Amino acid sequence: MIYICNNTSKIDKLWGRFIKHLLQMQGEGITVEYVRKGEVILNGKQYKPFYRENTMSYDPIGWTYEDGQPYIVFTGYDIKPLIDYLLKGGV
Repeated sequence: MIYICNNTSKIDKLWGRFIKHLLQMQGEGITVEYVRKGEVILNGKQYKPFYRENTMSYDPIGWTYEDGQPYIVFTGYDIKPLIDYLLKGGV
């Protein structure tokens, strides 16, 4: 997991939030295959979670838009947009 955070005391809170997200995704029917070295497989697609000061995002590993720009799913602290994206079979 990559933490981009100036306050190291937030690390435990952010880790807890990540676990909460995984449980919420599983509860919604998202397949969480494994978590390793800060990476998670969600419905067969590999993501790396990024934690910033005021948001969290799940970055699909190795994927880009057609124009070559990185594809990042920003979720803030609300994981529901990512869940909806995954349930719709997100690209």
